[in-house]
Amino acid sequence: MNPFKRNLINAMESSDRRAVNLEISIYKAPNGQENFPALLSIPTSERLPAMAAQDLQRTDMIVTAGLTMALEGMNLARSMNAAQVMDLSSAIIDTASEDNLALEDVVLFLQKLVRGHYGSNYESMDIPKFMSKFEEYRQERHESMMRIKEEQDAQYKALPVNDRYSEILSDGEKRKHREAMIGELVEKATKDKE
Repeated sequence: MNPFKRNLINAMESSDRRAVNLEISIYKAPNGQENFPALLSIPTSERLPAMAAQDLQRTDMIVTAGLTMALEGMNLARSMNAAQVMDLSSAIIDTASEDNLALEDVVLFLQKLVRGHYGSNYESMDIPKFMSKFEEYRQERHESMMRIKEEQDAQYKALPVNDRYSEILSDGEKRKHREAMIGELVEKATKDKE
């Protein structure tokens, strides 16, 4: 396990907000927003589904500790009781495999929630309200991941044909591919002139 993850887990288990903020800072851009490329680089073996498969009880305790710290920081008129927080922790862990969430995702979401990013009118909090706001974070994460993938695909497509296909295509296939690309470019240029 990477040392940042170990330090984050220790900070959460001891409810040390300052240490949690320090450890999670490596997953933030200079503007304070999530650094999704850094989050996406977390190995699968260190994400919530893998953590839960390895030690469900400890993973549940860590997530519960994070939830408790966040809810205490929100100064709610009607907060969740301990049983509801445990149920919420289970719901987060149960759904983490849907998009391969990391513990860092949960912590970053909780920070944004406490800071009012998802609205500041929190009179109370319950599991459906929390999961609805968590879904907003997950959608932001998904959209960012898709943008990153599109950028990577565009960069890959911009590479010369020889660099992209040199290892998987024969010389004849490369020639056919080049001819097809030239044909498409000529056709497009002809249409553009019309």
